[in-house]
Amino acid sequence: MRYQKGFTLVELLVVLLLLGLMLALAGPRITSGLGSASLKSTARKIATTLRYARGQAVAKKTPHEVFFDNEAGVYGIEEVASRQDLTSPSDSAGSPNPAEKTGNLQTFKLPEEIKLKENNSITFYPNGSSSGGDVILSNQKGKGYLIEVDIITGLVRISRDEGTEG
Repeated sequence: MRYQKGFTLVELLVVLLLLGLMLALAGPRITSGLGSASLKSTARKIATTLRYARGQAVAKKTPHEVFFDNEAGVYGIEEVASRQDLTSPSDSAGSPNPAEKTGNLQTFKLPEEIKLKENNSITFYPNGSSSGGDVILSNQKGKGYLIEVDIITGLVRISRDEGTEG
């Protein structure tokens, strides 16, 4: 009697059935981790954008503002026109003029499941310093990341935010 090499159709069907069961059981666990990965990835992208804005402010010697808009689900970088005079000559009270935007704008979309705690903006100056501030991201499960920008050095740090609620 001659033995043939290979698998029978029944053996292949049993293996496919076992793989299908394993995927059905493991599938929900795999997809639940994707939300956390998306949150971490978004936090890193925002931190990179902040670092880029700081670098551009130093390189171009003009302030750059990174703004966050939770309602529109976007964040972006805008170059701010450099002003020598901080007060208007016609303004006797001496209050500062609002920053003039140059129109050089780059915007980025946030994933729909990720929200910002508040709308804010952080400005980076030509000497490397910044207006400072925090950006808090959270997902629908209440997990979050805190992105801190140092006011003196303009350096950006990312950490998990334990106080975030969904």
